[in-house]
Amino acid sequence: MKNKVMNIMKKPAFKLLILSIAWIIIIIPTLSSLRLLDKAVRVSWIFTIINPIFAALIGRYIKLRKLNFYITFIFPVVFIIEVIIRYGNYGFLFGIMYLLISWLSYILTSNNN
Repeated sequence: MKNKVMNIMKKPAFKLLILSIAWIIIIIPTLSSLRLLDKAVRVSWIFTIINPIFAALIGRYIKLRKLNFYITFIFPVVFIIEVIIRYGNYGFLFGIMYLLISWLSYILTSNNN
């Protein structure tokens, strides 16, 4: 049993899941807690600039590591669940946007890199 768990933990998809969860639950709230800007400005910057960059990096990572294309669903699904719990239903639209950005990044990344 321990070997199975260790094998799962070594897989890149599991690492990407943990990174996505850490991004959504730890890093983004930390950035959001900075009181330098108004809350609406912070949330809009995070949702429209920082998270799309993260989604693009995930798509590129998946393509370069030759992982399964369906792994691109991890970040948007984690995001949708967290945002619906915290903010409301409009997070669903941002999740779709992040999924499309991940796919675009995946498609545009060449295998030669």
